[in-house]
Amino acid sequence: MTVAYHLRGYDKTTELVGVEFDIPMTMLPFVRDLLPEASADPDLIEPHELVSDQVARLAHELGIGIDPDAFDFYIGADEDWRVVEAAKARILELEADNAKQQNTGVCPEAIADAVDAALAWARHP
Repeated sequence: MTVAYHLRGYDKTTELVGVEFDIPMTMLPFVRDLLPEASADPDLIEPHELVSDQVARLAHELGIGIDPDAFDFYIGADEDWRVVEAAKARILELEADNAKQQNTGVCPEAIADAVDAALAWARHP
């Protein structure tokens, strides 16, 4: 997947993004070494909160000057929405093919009855 990585600082009061810096892909080995918990998430897909020392070290490597205590800092990843949507469409396609294969021996009337029952259930909770 196409992923972009960021160092984001969230305002401690409003919890809104206050600062954001891109993390180049070439720095991912450094980031993984910086985060001990990254061994369980090597692609850094989940947000990882940083402590002040980690923020200062990463800021130094990025060549940016920030106060590590000014915000709550996290490393986050954003997936390219086009790739995510394509993956979802493919999963849906595979599920539809699987459902067709599972129901090859079922007569059309039985399928229609099952659909009608499901719709009736959904309409009357």
